[in-house]
Amino acid sequence: MSNKVDEKFRIVAQYIKDLSFEVPGAPKYFFEKIEGEKPAIEIGVDIKVKKVNDDIFTVLLHTKVNNKLKDEVLFLAEVDYEAVVKLNVESEKEEKEILLIDTPSMIFPFVREIICSLTKDSGFPPIVLNSIDFKEMYNNKVAK
Repeated sequence: MSNKVDEKFRIVAQYIKDLSFEVPGAPKYFFEKIEGEKPAIEIGVDIKVKKVNDDIFTVLLHTKVNNKLKDEVLFLAEVDYEAVVKLNVESEKEEKEILLIDTPSMIFPFVREIICSLTKDSGFPPIVLNSIDFKEMYNNKVAK
C-alpha cells in the first residue's frame, strides 16, 4: 500500500512580496473628528501568474484598499502576496483553474488578515475584506 497522494497541486511557499501603507494626511486625521459623510472604501484585486519552469508557477494576488473621504485619501494599502505552486495536471484548463481559482482562494485569507492587522495597527478601524468568489472572477474573465 502506497502513502503517496496523487496531488494535482501543492503550494510550496507563500510570502508577502510587497507591502505598502500610506497615510498622506497624517497626523491630521488622528486629531480631527470626522463628522457627517462616511469614508468610501475602494477595493481592487488582481491575479498574476508566471511560469517558473514546466511544473512550477507563481501566483501573485495584488490587493489594493483605498479609503477616501470626499477627495482626500485617508489611507492607501497595497499588498502583493505570492504563492509558489507545483502542478501535476494534464490539461491546460485544469492548470488555469488551479492557478486562477484554487490558489487565490487558498491564499486570500492571509491577505485579509494582513489588511485587517495593518489598518488596525495604524490607528484606523480594522478593514475586514469580504470573501471573493475567484471562480466567478475567472468565469467573467473567460467570458470577455
